Amino acid sequence: MPLWTRRKSPDEPSGTNAREGQGEHSAGNWLAQANSDLQNERWAAAADAFQKSLQLEPGNAEAHFGMGVACAKLGRLEEAIQAYHQALQANSQYAKAHYNLGLVYGQQGRWEDVVRHFEAAARLDPNDAEALFGLGVARGKLNRYDDAIMAYRTALRANPGYAAAHHNLGVIYLQQNRWDEAVHEFQAALRLRPDDAQAHFGLGVAYRKMRWMDDAVQQYQAAVLIDPDFAEAHHNLAMTYNEMGRRDDALPLAERALALGYAPSEALVKHLRQTLHLASESTRPAGSASEQRAQKPLDQPAAKPLTNEATPRVAPRGGQSTVEPVGAPAKPAPRDAARNTAQEHLEQGTLLRKQSQWAEAERELEAALQLDPTLVAAHVELGKVHARQQQWEQAVEAFRAVLGIDPAHANAHFYLGLVHAENGRWEEAAREFQDALNLAPHHTEAQRGLAVAYGQMGRQNH
Repeated sequence: MPLWTRRKSPDEPSGTNAREGQGEHSAGNWLAQANSDLQNERWAAAADAFQKSLQLEPGNAEAHFGMGVACAKLGRLEEAIQAYHQALQANSQYAKAHYNLGLVYGQQGRWEDVVRHFEAAARLDPNDAEALFGLGVARGKLNRYDDAIMAYRTALRANPGYAAAHHNLGVIYLQQNRWDEAVHEFQAALRLRPDDAQAHFGLGVAYRKMRWMDDAVQQYQAAVLIDPDFAEAHHNLAMTYNEMGRRDDALPLAERALALGYAPSEALVKHLRQTLHLASESTRPAGSASEQRAQKPLDQPAAKPLTNEATPRVAPRGGQSTVEPVGAPAKPAPRDAARNTAQEHLEQGTLLRKQSQWAEAERELEAALQLDPTLVAAHVELGKVHARQQQWEQAVEAFRAVLGIDPAHANAHFYLGLVHAENGRWEEAAREFQDALNLAPHHTEAQRGLAVAYGQMGRQNH
């Protein structure tokens, strides 16, 4: 259950817009039409209606603001910026205009401008936790870490349930080598959102820095159990096992991270394969000097792979604010908000799923599948969304759809196993985990799931 504060969307009309007694083509009627178009995501029509309203009433702050929202949704960012500034000229106390300017400038990487407008929004509304959170993100981008910490702390005073603010504080403390404080913040984030894979990952990094290796392993394992496609967590777990001398456990994890596209894992995989090969060679009777020399690398640290430790990312935004016409300030690249391709809907749906915005994520993923019913990743993400909401039948249907398209999709079997396990159907769970392992023998999570299933079935020695 989300604990953060919701905000009113700029897509919603701020009140009754049509004025009594005005004609069909009055400024008020055009404004009402424009707001209706915004609510129904008809961005171009909304922009046209706002423009007609402004031709009749040029000083209407709400119409300028709505024009900014529509232009931002259409990817016309410079026009959006101009419209928001005109809204502020008409009403200098328009906090939402400052906030949305901060979002647009964030998409453009103009962090000084982001800071200025989020600061203005926070001055106008000191309890605006999301503006304060955005201010922390922007200050962090400028390496103003102490100021970022202050912004996140203020956001938490406004909203003590702001898990993402705790997460981002943890990231900053890691950057400052303040391990104990990082642990405290990631733990606070997990108390609010126990299923946050990124927070488990950050806590694992902090524990590893403190050389609490068993605790680090536990957190990385939690991260990959929540998100089996979390490549960086697989990589760091492999690195930690390597340092602990558990190279047989490390190799499949590193290979999995590499298969998921995490390039730094390539060096670690190469190192582990070489080391395990040398270890195998060293088990023969050491009768020659060359055989004795072959054992030496086993006692030396794997310096190069260990420099490639993955670190947690700053959460780009916090709660489920709907004041978000163009995206969050920390998104890596601008995107057209009027998503027209299946891939764009998939990317947005995945982002929303990771932020626990289930209804919004489901809508985006369904849109992706309407455009491309064979898009496997969208079926997978939709299954995850249903599973997180305990909509078990829909989750099974989504993962079965994956297998209908790609029968060799090991993760689909794994996710089906998790769904069956959640419902106490241990035989079905074991069968799905085994199917996953038949396709991917080094699937660590499936191995763990199968062991749990057998244990529950009283077949520990199977």
